[in-house]
Amino acid sequence: TLDRSSAASDVYKRQVLSLSVIFSYFGNTWQAIISDIGAFTAAIGFVLLFSSKSLFMAPSGVLVGSGLTLTAIGLQEYFRALATMPILRIEISNVDAIRKPKLPNYLKFCGIEVSCSALGYLRLVVRNVGRGAAKDCVAQVRVLERLDPSGSGKCVGGPSDEYVDWVDLTWADGVVRININPNDFRKINLVVMPLYIDKPYFADDELLSTRCHGNRLYAWFARPDVFENGCLDKMQDCLTKCIYVVEVQVTCENGRTGPVRLKLVIGDDWDHTDVVKVS
Repeated sequence: TLDRSSAASDVYKRQVLSLSVIFSYFGNTWQAIISDIGAFTAAIGFVLLFSSKSLFMAPSGVLVGSGLTLTAIGLQEYFRALATMPILRIEISNVDAIRKPKLPNYLKFCGIEVSCSALGYLRLVVRNVGRGAAKDCVAQVRVLERLDPSGSGKCVGGPSDEYVDWVDLTWADGVVRININPNDFRKINLVVMPLYIDKPYFADDELLSTRCHGNRLYAWFARPDVFENGCLDKMQDCLTKCIYVVEVQVTCENGRTGPVRLKLVIGDDWDHTDVVKVS
């Protein structure tokens, strides 16, 4: 799901892409034409170079001819690069199995043996609709607002203040950086919630009732360190029962998305936990 600005941006990028493909594929033709004109002008310049009546025309003919040839080559390479660039967009899937899957807890997710029955993930889809592969893509999130679910004001709790800036997330493939081929997609792990019978596993633990920056533990942003070091050692990434307004972006070696604003709802159970676009 894209907002109107993202959709308009996609239309513009597709128009540029189409023009670039035309210039790229037919570039040899117009490059040859301009090169021939340049070569002819340069040749005339050299001939007139020896004519005493054309002291200014001769050098300019050489320069203009060479310049036209170099311009043709440069323009062709520019449009060829545009024709093979990736075009990425972030989407929220309407399919629960993609947007919010529940996976068996085969790993010691929190660094200890826990009896949570599953791990719930909130995921986003990143689709490449361009003609080139996106290389070394990193997904990032930042928190803009923390709202109380009752609508009475601000929410108290995690994550830490470092989330005012961009923080790296993991991909569903278990890596931090990934390539996305043309006409293909990959999934971002945005949030992970340990579950017991579809409820947040740690939310009712009185010993941990204030560990999430003064509030109860419900979930975590899916940062690499949360999976590597265990969630209970990464309280700076914890989430409590709040409505978070966040932005997500993807930055690659050869392309990027604009920030997409989303509403992240952390509820008392998995059915009431979700990610939606900001209207």
